[in-house]
Amino acid sequence: MIVIKRILSNKFIRGGAVYSIASFAVSVLNYVFNLIVARGFSLSVYGEYMSAFSYVFLFSVPITAFSLVIMRKIGQTKTDSRVSLVAGIEDWIIDQIKRHLHVIIPLSLLFASIFYFKGNLMIASVVFVFLQLLIMVFQNFYLASLQGYKTFLQAGTFVIVGSIVKLILGGLVIWFHLPLPILYIVILVSGFLSLILGRKFVFDQHRSVVVSTPKFRHFYYYFHQKNVYLPLLSTLGLMGLINADIILVKKFMEADVAGLYAGLSLLSKIILYVSLPISTVAFSFFSDDEQQDSRSVLLLSGLAFVLIGLVSVVGYYVLPELIITIVFGAKFLSLSPLLFWAAIFGAVYSLVTLLTQYLVSQNRVASLIPLVGVVTQVGLIYIWHQSIRDVILINIGVTGVCLVFLVLGILYKANQKK
Repeated sequence: MIVIKRILSNKFIRGGAVYSIASFAVSVLNYVFNLIVARGFSLSVYGEYMSAFSYVFLFSVPITAFSLVIMRKIGQTKTDSRVSLVAGIEDWIIDQIKRHLHVIIPLSLLFASIFYFKGNLMIASVVFVFLQLLIMVFQNFYLASLQGYKTFLQAGTFVIVGSIVKLILGGLVIWFHLPLPILYIVILVSGFLSLILGRKFVFDQHRSVVVSTPKFRHFYYYFHQKNVYLPLLSTLGLMGLINADIILVKKFMEADVAGLYAGLSLLSKIILYVSLPISTVAFSFFSDDEQQDSRSVLLLSGLAFVLIGLVSVVGYYVLPELIITIVFGAKFLSLSPLLFWAAIFGAVYSLVTLLTQYLVSQNRVASLIPLVGVVTQVGLIYIWHQSIRDVILINIGVTGVCLVFLVLGILYKANQKK
């Protein structure tokens, strides 16, 4: 009992638990928010909304990678110098944005033109994508700083407050039947409010800060580091597998069909909200020096993923109409025959995510298999996109092949060590 009390009184353990719970809660809140949007808007508007966020998710991968570099840099700095370093990094980020406006603006206009003319996004969605990415630069920076400080309680509060504000304000938008651009404004405002909170957490206890100018190596240095480019590119591959299809369906199919597919994609991802917490815990073991232990964790996690996947597949096969009615409403009932295939895709994708994370932790080039899969997926959808069924079958085929090659890569390395 005394040992348990000591553990529970440990600030680091309590904060870490709160942050883990908050991260899971944020995922659930965001999922609920997307369901509310799906119910509140027409199919075409919902397809527009999900397509815009698919672009955000894909382009945010480098931002996430940069936040990892910042976290490592803070962790390698003496405790009493960390706030000064963070203040310096903040100034450095702002300075880099100002100094490179002559490059950022033309590139933004170029991508905006591509999103508008080739991606069939409306102007409001294009503007939202870029503003949301800008906010995410500072959101990830403040979150990485709080994690570098090891103040997990504040980090957990930071990530959950923005999601709660977004859910409340977004719910009001749906309730009053306001248009999509107003919802975009609500999301941006909630993000900006979270920035204010994050900055307050980072600097509030240190009102007088001596700024320490950070020294970052050239971009090419980080890209040539295996422990940087492997997580970056593998994450890009994993994100692409569940977002590139939404973007392409929006490009090639009717607006209402794009909305239906966005709903199908969201239903396929339900399994991730159960499997990802397991994957997060498993990842901490994958990096262990005891290879046998990490393989045992991989095996147990894989079996858990298979079981979760089987439950979702059976549930989607037996009760497709009931699930769709409860989650989305009657306007998505035409997806009933495809729900079984969506469950298979979600189950296979969750296994691909688990194995990729294992290979990343082992610093293996095989972790780039999902990136190859995305290129294949995009090429096949460009050629074969007559219906939603075509796209979901391509997704299953590509992720299935990725899963086979990931398993072979792990087995090959295991045999080499015998």
